[in-house]
Amino acid sequence: MALDFKQLCELVDVAYINSGNTLGYRFLYCPQECLSTNNGILLLGLNPGGHQKEKNILDVSKSLAYETEAWAGNAIGQSPLQKQVMLLLNSITEQANQTLASNIVFFRSRDWSRLKNKTTSIKSCMKIWRSIISNTPRLKSVLYIGKTTFDIARQYQMFEYYPTYEEKCHVWGTGS
Repeated sequence: MALDFKQLCELVDVAYINSGNTLGYRFLYCPQECLSTNNGILLLGLNPGGHQKEKNILDVSKSLAYETEAWAGNAIGQSPLQKQVMLLLNSITEQANQTLASNIVFFRSRDWSRLKNKTTSIKSCMKIWRSIISNTPRLKSVLYIGKTTFDIARQYQMFEYYPTYEEKCHVWGTGS
């Protein structure tokens, strides 16, 4: 079944409103087309940062936010995280810009400890991720940025929602 991007965005919006968070949200760090046409890799961070209310972002018009945006006062693609992620992706695929990229929780917070209603926020995003993963048959590998991200995916049994492939799916997590 093809994913309806507009419907996914509505689910993210409702989940955000119900979460009680107030700094906005960011859904995808890639173009929406990566939901259906991707390189088989899903890259997930923890949640987007923010110090003040920001415009909600649904996707990136071209390529990956890791290479096309300026973060934390750095030049485009030059924040340490952006450079590390692009180095990793470019080392494992010739199609880095076709990576499905996002966060396990879409809602902004100053830092993870300040995310409001953490359990509700995680559960609502996991429900959306289960829908995405079960409807994105090309996914073969998941890269988790940070131990907390990996631990949440494991705690909420995100792995069981992978479609069955002839070859095994690979799940990689980073230490923190």
